[in-house]
Amino acid sequence: MRIQVLGPVEVLLGGAPLDLGPPKQRALLALLLAAGDTVIPVETIIERLWDGQPPASATASLQVYVSNLRRLLEPERDPRARATVLVTQAPGYVLRTGAAEVDARQFVAAIGAARGSLEAGRPAEALPALDAALALWRGDAYADVRDASWIRPEAGRLEELRQSAVEDRARALVELGRHDEAAADLEALTARHPLRERAWGLFALAIYRCGRPAEALAALRAARAHLAEELGVDPGPELAALELAILRHDPALAWTGGAHEPPAAQPAAAQPAVSPTTGLDGPRPVLPDVSPAGAGAPEPSGPFVGRDEALAALLAAIPTPARRGRVVLVDGEPGVGKTRLVAELGRRCGRLTAWGACPEHEVAPALWPWEQSLRAVAAARPDVPVPPGVAALIDQRAQEPGGYDAAGARLRLYEGVAGYLAAAAPLVIVLDDLHWADVSSLRLLAHVGGAAPRGVMVIGTFRTHEAGALADTRAALARSGCERLRLDGLDDAAVRELMRATTGTDPGPETASALRSRTAGNPFFIGELVRLRGPGRRGLAGPGAAGPATDRGAEQDRAQGALPDHVRDVLSRRVARLPEPAAALLATAAVAGGEFDADVVAQVAGHTFETSLDLLDAALAAGLITEAGDRLGRFRFSHSLVREALDAGHSRLRRAHLHRRYGEVTAERYAGRPERAGEVARHWLAAAELGAETARAATEHAARAARAAADRLAPEDAAGYWQEALAAAELAGADRGTRLELLLGLVSARYAAGQLNDGLDVVDRALDEAGDDPHLIVRVAEAAMGGSPWFPFPYGTDRGRLHRALERALGGLPAAGRDRALAVGCLAVLESHVGRMAEAERAGALAVAAARDVADDPALLPRVLHLRSLTVTGVDYAEHRHACARELASLPSTPPELLVGAHLTLVDNLVRFGHVARARVALDEADTMITRLGSPTLAYQAAIMRAALLAFSGELEESADVATAAVGRLGLAAQNGVESSFVANVIDRALQAGTLARLADTLARSLASTGIEALRGSLALALAAAGRPEAGRAALAEMRLPPRDYTWLSAVVMRLNAAVALGVLDTVEEDIAHLRPHSGELASLGTCTAVVGAVDSHLGEAYLALGDHMAAREHLTAALALLEANDSPYWTARAHQALAKCP
Repeated sequence: MRIQVLGPVEVLLGGAPLDLGPPKQRALLALLLAAGDTVIPVETIIERLWDGQPPASATASLQVYVSNLRRLLEPERDPRARATVLVTQAPGYVLRTGAAEVDARQFVAAIGAARGSLEAGRPAEALPALDAALALWRGDAYADVRDASWIRPEAGRLEELRQSAVEDRARALVELGRHDEAAADLEALTARHPLRERAWGLFALAIYRCGRPAEALAALRAARAHLAEELGVDPGPELAALELAILRHDPALAWTGGAHEPPAAQPAAAQPAVSPTTGLDGPRPVLPDVSPAGAGAPEPSGPFVGRDEALAALLAAIPTPARRGRVVLVDGEPGVGKTRLVAELGRRCGRLTAWGACPEHEVAPALWPWEQSLRAVAAARPDVPVPPGVAALIDQRAQEPGGYDAAGARLRLYEGVAGYLAAAAPLVIVLDDLHWADVSSLRLLAHVGGAAPRGVMVIGTFRTHEAGALADTRAALARSGCERLRLDGLDDAAVRELMRATTGTDPGPETASALRSRTAGNPFFIGELVRLRGPGRRGLAGPGAAGPATDRGAEQDRAQGALPDHVRDVLSRRVARLPEPAAALLATAAVAGGEFDADVVAQVAGHTFETSLDLLDAALAAGLITEAGDRLGRFRFSHSLVREALDAGHSRLRRAHLHRRYGEVTAERYAGRPERAGEVARHWLAAAELGAETARAATEHAARAARAAADRLAPEDAAGYWQEALAAAELAGADRGTRLELLLGLVSARYAAGQLNDGLDVVDRALDEAGDDPHLIVRVAEAAMGGSPWFPFPYGTDRGRLHRALERALGGLPAAGRDRALAVGCLAVLESHVGRMAEAERAGALAVAAARDVADDPALLPRVLHLRSLTVTGVDYAEHRHACARELASLPSTPPELLVGAHLTLVDNLVRFGHVARARVALDEADTMITRLGSPTLAYQAAIMRAALLAFSGELEESADVATAAVGRLGLAAQNGVESSFVANVIDRALQAGTLARLADTLARSLASTGIEALRGSLALALAAAGRPEAGRAALAEMRLPPRDYTWLSAVVMRLNAAVALGVLDTVEEDIAHLRPHSGELASLGTCTAVVGAVDSHLGEAYLALGDHMAAREHLTAALALLEANDSPYWTARAHQALAKCP
């Protein structure tokens, strides 16, 4: 396979280009190629392909594109085999190109080799390599997706390498004496890219060597004009030196038949030289032995993680011995890892790395960091003569007043340092903590940056928010091409890796993410907190991370999440540098949270707005807060630890009073703004212990915040607020009615969040509050039923208490009306859940009839129809269930959640009766509605259906991706129906892949945890496949078919397959009788959680086992017609194989 991106993206197999499909599919391939064999998360892919506005069907469309590309890239792969090119790897996809020819990779390798030949003085060897590399280009890189913002960095990188290669080719031509050719190429290059100084220099040199010095000078003047107009800068030292050499007709410019580079500005070094061990006034002390790899470098303070890109950028910036020097400034907040990064560079770069550090407190002599680094160079390179001025500096000899400050002496010293560094090159000079540097050190840095001695890299580190003294230096360095590397905090993955390296255990993604949020990814703070508490203990996420119900809970978290003393000292020292009023205002703002509005804090603190702004400006300049980009006047703490350190200074009582004041101010200011309800509630909840009146206000605001969260489709947040409202209600001594309303809100939120088992726990508490009031019992029962097409109760459990309460309530309800219809409907669901299907069907029909008689409540009928659909989930009532779904979908008053459930039921019905293509379309429509609704439970149910259809179509890897992602979002513990549906998908895929034998132990565990009898048949079949027939027969003998509910068909199909495999013919005959009424259907198990072929396939194989070939042929022929019409490769092939055994 050959992949080409240096032009439009192309993939060639056997020399022939592939049709890569529609634009989005081509863009996906380009996105994966540009990532360079690294994983891209699914969320990122969707965000980029759809420009931040993905449709609801984006995930499904992505899966189709992935599937199509896999078939294109590996046409010979068995659909059941794992992909090896476009690979699924959490949390997304990666394109493995190691076995392919990639033109971009060939190009980079070729120009690298050519550049090595040039540096070694072999231009004749470099030229053909460069010609071959440039010939790979067919247009702009990634030309067919070049307008996408995400491709610009990679396309820009390749284009930069291309232009550099053109310059290298021109240099080779110049060095070979082919000046006319070089001049022609470079004239075109400088016209297209007028800011490339190297191209201008080569162009001028080529023209000059063609005997046209006036045109060479004109070219350099044009370069100067372009740079001044576009960038406001003068040409660099190399162009300036070349211009002077041309004006002088410097003999060094003449071509001598060998390799040559334009002359660069050379630092003066005319002083007499001295040896590194002898000064002008006698022997010097012997300097300590310094390792060439890192002279004077600090010892590594911890593992090196999360900085690979930054390290690669620094390594790439190191100049070769023949190239002009470079200055790179590395900045970031204290503790972010600047020194650690540069120390790692020293270990890996293979160059002498000499360190100098600027002290914070000690009164150091002028040029102290330079003295340290130059002494290290002298110790490591005794073969290089040391100029007298440099020797005096590193000898620490006293200076006469004005010695280093006198303009002439200072310039001679600076020139001497630059010349000495050039003579000792290649090397790296590190000047750490430049924000504390003296003025002379900064002047010398600016001079060395301008002189750019060949092969020398100078790296300076400084704190971003303490760099006021560096303004002039940075401006001077910018003129000479200084680069800047900004270090931010580590991301979640790097924090996790750092914690693992520090403690030896994996903290998991949630703990790592919480700690990153608390510390803003600052490695110093992470290390200190982890060492204090360990990765698995509470407190790492910080106080309040779990959303405590009251400030009492916050105090407990505060005690366990307290900052180490030395971390608090570091932060307190930063705050102490502020004026006292500013520090006090920040302490008040800390109570507001990680973000705060300036006007609110001003009102709480009792300041005028203007005064507060002045005080906040001081904190902003100190880097303790930043402006939040989303809204003018809103600020955030630089990271949570700053806020925690300030908040810790308040007593509990003082903090509670501040929260109440914040609650009063925000309740007034944000009235009528539901998006701010949570902020208001948080303050009242934190003040709830101040008294019953405050607790009542906290209850009201928390309930308001819960409703607002539910409205914005954030059920997890809503559940948290309902829980906090209940805790506040306890402090307020709320009445039964209030408590019941809060509990019902909590049930609804937990169901919506997919926390079904947790929701059922709350139902029992709500029944306690309802007492014997029949109307309240009905409200609790209605809430308990949920809005999903699946039962809310774990399979096999008896909700006896709710059942008995409803039966009692019926005796106290009117003979007709809303509550009577709901009570009968809920009772019907409970009857169905325990397997009394006929009783459930009759009760459900009565409930619907009662609801139709209530004409003044349009919301009632959809609700009761939904309850009716739950009562008719058994195999004998498919048409009833279908009719409920059709009516629900047609009623204008059906709420969105029930409408989605109706659509999913219709999908199941379409699949069962052999209309898979239509079912896919209907499922896409349901996905669109689910995205708007934001229901995790419904999203899981739709996803497991999609996984079933993908597996049915032979797309096993895609099916696994969808199912695994879905269960990862909802969690197996949500209810046992989640586990059993996921296991059904696993069984389906294993049947097709021939790996069911490996699942025996897994199925035994799932059977024990869920109690779903249908899994016992799968276990028996797995044991048979594993060569354990006795164990399989034992499992089969223990199996009892469930009631004729939604698990019955699964149990019969899997038991029949196991009986055929184990030769238990009595069971085969029994199950044939069970399945014959379903002939002509697809074997859609559960609510389309797996589609294991056609029912006739299983009947045909069963008759074959009994030796009834005529019946086997009849059913297998029918199965083939259904399977081929619905495009199921595995089940079609299996039916053909069975049919071939019929004589």
